[in-house]
Amino acid sequence: MSTVAQSAVLAILEQHISPLHARAMLARAAGGDRAIDVGRLPDLVEALERGVRLFGGARLEDTIKRQILALAPSEATEVRIEIAEERDVIEARLAARQLCQTMGSRALVMQRVATAVSELARNVSLYAVPSGGPSGGRRGVVTLTPLRGGAALRIVVEDEGPGIADLKSVLDGSYVSKTGMGKGLVGVKRLVDDFDVRTSPRGTRVEATVVLDPTSAGSAR
Repeated sequence: MSTVAQSAVLAILEQHISPLHARAMLARAAGGDRAIDVGRLPDLVEALERGVRLFGGARLEDTIKRQILALAPSEATEVRIEIAEERDVIEARLAARQLCQTMGSRALVMQRVATAVSELARNVSLYAVPSGGPSGGRRGVVTLTPLRGGAALRIVVEDEGPGIADLKSVLDGSYVSKTGMGKGLVGVKRLVDDFDVRTSPRGTRVEATVVLDPTSAGSAR
């Protein structure tokens, strides 16, 4: 099993509390082990929680928890889901949530990602794929890519539909179709940290990025 050096955990604690208190807390939680099994990290975090909370409250506790768990080697890999019908939208949403969990995302950020993916995938199923299923191979694809260090997640949704006729009006909120397409895209734009749409009569490509760990946002670009 992979291990994490106790010194790496100590370095994280010392970023937020005094070195003296950090060493004492870690000694009580981890004992004399210089290397900590990756599988024990959640237990270690739990053992540290009370002490950390006394120094900085729940917000600091959450920050330290995410930083310590991020020491484990990431098992997150790119996920690709084809969108041809409504059930694929559900699969894309579940895949987004599972990937966020693997990357150690907080629940609120995980919900933002899942909602954005669901809205974009639903747009593909409603507007890009013909009624009754993908005729002639026409369909869409959702690609979820963890960015460097697990700091962010890139969402790319591509389709071969007819494109968006008045993209500018859709994105500035001045146009909403009878079926609500404009509202969905504007909602996604508000949920993510970076957003870009390119469209033509041959299809549409939406790329969005959500920062999962604000402390590492600079490395996610």
